[in-house]
Amino acid sequence: MVHIAGPVLDGKILPPEGIKAWHVHEKLQDKLTIVVVNWGIAASVLLVAGLMVLEFPRFSIRLYASLPQYRIVRKRRPAHAQSTTSEAWIEFDRELPPTPALPSSGGDLFRGWRLKSAAPTAHGARAIATTEPYPDAKPPARLQPRFHNLGYYAPLSKLLPSPFQSRVGLGQLWLMVAFGAISLVICIYRSDLSVPTAAKNWTGWDLNRTGLVCTAFIPVAVALGVRGNLVGLAIGKGYERIKVMHKWVGRVTVLIASVHSLLFVHKWIMDGTFIKNSSSHSGITGYVAWLAMLLMFFTSLPWFRKRWHGLFKFFHVVGILSLVMVGLHVAGAMPWVASAIALYGLSILISLFKMRYTKAYLVALKDCQMTLVSMPHITTGWRAGQHVRVRVPALGVRNFLHSHPFTIASAPDTAGLVLLCAAAGDWTKELRALAQTGDSEDKSDVGTYKHDVGILIEGPYGGPGNTLPASFTSIVLFAGGSGLSYAMGMAHDLVERSRTGAIAARTIDLVWTVRAEGTARPLIPTLAALVDDAQAWEEKILREVSRGAQHTVRAPALRIHVYVTRADGELTLVPRRFAPSSPLISPLPSPMFPPGRGGLASVSSSMSDLTLINNASVKNLTPKPHAPTSSYFSSARPSLSTSRPSLSVATDDSPEPIVDGVKSTLKASKGRPNVASIVADVTDEAITRQGRELSASTGVFVAACGPAPLVDDAREACRSLPAWKRHAVGGVDYEAEFFGF
Repeated sequence: MVHIAGPVLDGKILPPEGIKAWHVHEKLQDKLTIVVVNWGIAASVLLVAGLMVLEFPRFSIRLYASLPQYRIVRKRRPAHAQSTTSEAWIEFDRELPPTPALPSSGGDLFRGWRLKSAAPTAHGARAIATTEPYPDAKPPARLQPRFHNLGYYAPLSKLLPSPFQSRVGLGQLWLMVAFGAISLVICIYRSDLSVPTAAKNWTGWDLNRTGLVCTAFIPVAVALGVRGNLVGLAIGKGYERIKVMHKWVGRVTVLIASVHSLLFVHKWIMDGTFIKNSSSHSGITGYVAWLAMLLMFFTSLPWFRKRWHGLFKFFHVVGILSLVMVGLHVAGAMPWVASAIALYGLSILISLFKMRYTKAYLVALKDCQMTLVSMPHITTGWRAGQHVRVRVPALGVRNFLHSHPFTIASAPDTAGLVLLCAAAGDWTKELRALAQTGDSEDKSDVGTYKHDVGILIEGPYGGPGNTLPASFTSIVLFAGGSGLSYAMGMAHDLVERSRTGAIAARTIDLVWTVRAEGTARPLIPTLAALVDDAQAWEEKILREVSRGAQHTVRAPALRIHVYVTRADGELTLVPRRFAPSSPLISPLPSPMFPPGRGGLASVSSSMSDLTLINNASVKNLTPKPHAPTSSYFSSARPSLSTSRPSLSVATDDSPEPIVDGVKSTLKASKGRPNVASIVADVTDEAITRQGRELSASTGVFVAACGPAPLVDDAREACRSLPAWKRHAVGGVDYEAEFFGF
């Protein structure tokens, strides 16, 4: 007869009654583990709920500005009228101009979800010619939450060595610390942390606790990483802005899974059952799931992801298999795995809903490593600052499997969607090579046109969210290279919205930095056309004001400054009509704010005559008549067409003086911009203007899109502003878009 020993506790074999108590203890420990893990999940949900509470004031303002509203006409009774039924009252009521309560507009909460085709609205010169300068709406209200400016501070961007630097803002850093603390607490709270020994039958180090915590965090990591992001929808952030939290939660999950696996391996080695347990069903599925998680972690590191992005995506797809293995590893893990798969499946359905096939034409811009992609059949459905993901079947099956994100460079509700794709990688270089295969008759001084290219486009995604640029008095847009897409789309949208009075911006400063003059030359006609539209609208408003009009809208000044960092010789980018005459930012009368700091005030200029761009200056960007056209880069755009109405403008050959006060202009300079001085100049200008005009400033909006140094400089410029200036100007909001991840 073989004697089977029972469990060992404190070096003694438990008797039968002790075995029963030991099993009861194990069951209680399992229940405690489940309770503690549920507490941890509840705490994570409370973090998201707290973010929603902090974001709710801005969301409510955005919702109110997005709902359909109607004018309320208040009729005033004349003093001599005796009753509301008298004839005198009726006649007076007909002649008295109404006093409208304008609806708030510009929230755009119900747009920007799916791309559509619709008839373009009147814009550009057509709108200037047909629109009365009377406001149809008012800008959305401006409210800055108490903790919104935590994004100014990125403490890990300079304190750590270069490989470990991070541009995580202080607000995100607090969330990461909070989640790490929650993870640590639920792993060790009332858990057996004693070292396992033979005397205790190798019990200790609560092995099941770490496994259950890892399993519970898998749905959280998936929810933060998918494009159809419900968490981002709840807090008003795009998936690309909370991806840092996805990476952090994923790393914490992999760490806990590694602790769980290594502790079990240690126990099996010590009690001599390593081979037996490793070859079991539970051991094999556990190893496969752990290996898949490690592959996802190592391939997601920056140095690997930048060099082998295809492998990074492949191993993330392989990592989805780890979810299945986790469910097979332990029966109790299946609900968590099922919820993660459901979230991923929902994201796929959302992506399919946002996807559509369309025809486009490509333009390989000459002397500029950019490819222009124009889709004239998609005219609405996005918000300024959003991006789309593109697949081109003509590039082959391998390239078609990968979608690439590009920021939309055109304003919504115009004559088409436009993208600017810099040839920076293999995919974008092949796209440019495809554009260069266009017909020989379509070659021009600007580039080569490729017609009727099929494109599968998905989006839109991202955008400023609950931050409403239309509610700010001053807007500064920094762009580097192809980051011009973000800045140009934003500026175009704001200029178009100014026709209705739905924006509060008085100045829009677009600062574009490029390496070579040839990079900027193909896009200068488009930038000049935008400035022309802004100038024409400013002139019309000024003429109406000079005639005594009382209810005119305010026209923003669009001031574009191009910086060429590697310029040889004198720059010849800007047309002659934008000749230097006065500083771009008006000199400040108060000695408290000296104008000469190397920023816009010291190197930029206004314009000397108003010249609408003629056909000769944009002929190179105009496709053949049979090609589909876009509002930005072709003659289909009313502001660039031959049918543009005359607005008392001049040409380069016959200059005509204009109304004083038009400040929209285009300027080019050598060197790099002094970002801090530009932000300081714009802030000082806003403070001086509100003191001179006795009008409250509603804040400064600073956005940067481009290389990391430019984004860092813009963030540091906002952070270095004195607190009293930020308060005096109504707050300074900062948004950033990075190249890559």
